[in-house]
Amino acid sequence: VNLSDVDQSAATGEPSPCDDGSPQDQQGHGTFVASLALGAIHGGETIGVAPQASLLNIKVLERLPSAAGATLNAQCESGQAGGLLSWVLQGIDDAVANHADIISLSLGSIVDLSTGDGAGWKARFDAVTYAAQQAGTVIIAAAGNDGLNLSGGRYLELPAQARGVLAVTASTNPACAENLATGATCTPGPVTRPYYSNYGATLNAIAAPGGSYPEGP
Repeated sequence: VNLSDVDQSAATGEPSPCDDGSPQDQQGHGTFVASLALGAIHGGETIGVAPQASLLNIKVLERLPSAAGATLNAQCESGQAGGLLSWVLQGIDDAVANHADIISLSLGSIVDLSTGDGAGWKARFDAVTYAAQQAGTVIIAAAGNDGLNLSGGRYLELPAQARGVLAVTASTNPACAENLATGATCTPGPVTRPYYSNYGATLNAIAAPGGSYPEGP
């Protein structure tokens, strides 16, 4: 699903002037995650977890311009990826229709279940992710990088906390314990949750090594 295939009405303020609607990754994170999953050695030094798997590229976000910059090109260069939750839902549906075995979603948004809007998004995601699960598709999604305690039940991360989704959070590097002090250097230490990762009993996430400070080997 390219962004040109998604309903981007004038009411949403989309499409972004920074995006041409192509499947090109304009932020880089999606390409990085895909290389971890199935990157193959072609004269390089690393290899992915499943290098013989096939990649189905479905783009559901676009680069949005920032307020900084004298020209549109400068604003787009410093902008961040963003989009609508409805685009993510359509992307999941499209992946299932194309018989994807695994859907990896390194993205997410916090919703407030005390509002009708938040509860409605939770219900819509639950329906779509459960249908994907019933079709035999495994959905993996990021737990979020807001450093929030989600135990209260009012706020949750979508799609990570939708029905049947496997949430993934980060853990620190034992060779380089987290230390947020200015000028800190690497020293061995315990594996912990990095300061930026969402957490809480309702998250039901698994952890895998991720980045923190100081940057280790």
